[in-house]
Amino acid sequence: MIASGTLAKGDRLPTERDFADALGISRNTIRKAITSLKQVGLVDVRKGPSGGAFISQDGGTAIRSVIVDLFHLGSISSENLTEARVILLPTIVRLACLRCTSDDIRHLEENVRRAEEAIAIGDLEGRQRLNLEFYHLLGNMAKNPVIALINDAVSEMILQFVRSAGLVPPKFVMPIRYRLIECFKSKDADAATMAMEAHLIQLEKLYRKLAAQRR
Repeated sequence: MIASGTLAKGDRLPTERDFADALGISRNTIRKAITSLKQVGLVDVRKGPSGGAFISQDGGTAIRSVIVDLFHLGSISSENLTEARVILLPTIVRLACLRCTSDDIRHLEENVRRAEEAIAIGDLEGRQRLNLEFYHLLGNMAKNPVIALINDAVSEMILQFVRSAGLVPPKFVMPIRYRLIECFKSKDADAATMAMEAHLIQLEKLYRKLAAQRR
């Protein structure tokens, strides 16, 4: 049902009894299947009169968690992360320029405004959260759920690395955000791509320096 599109995000699954009757199998088998779907993030189980099993609004959670765990285990290095970003983010900003809406840009501007406030009051935790949100919004602007999922996973790993190594100074972070917003408004995909590539080259040097300091 999920694969065929019969059920969409947020839809409620049939009851265990209805499932068992329709498929000709036991309710215990249905229960185990729903538990498995819950464990991989495809199904949310809610209690109460209006509860039940529902198709998850964020089925990529488990996938992201696995990738982040690999980073913590040392299977993915900081060099792997920066290389992945150099490949991924220029494509994202190019697609975002072509596909973003005025609401997308407005959400991005609001994120940048709140980031400036966090910087002004020295809110490091707020800066980290808003940084992750910025790249999440950026990934969604590409309008490709596969790209968005990979981008979220890479961004979460970068955040974990930065938390242990130290935040990049705002002067290396905020200018690119304003520049990208300008490009999105003018639909200038080439300028957005070039700006992101230059930014990533600069970030890669900073991340290498931070990584060296950790050793």
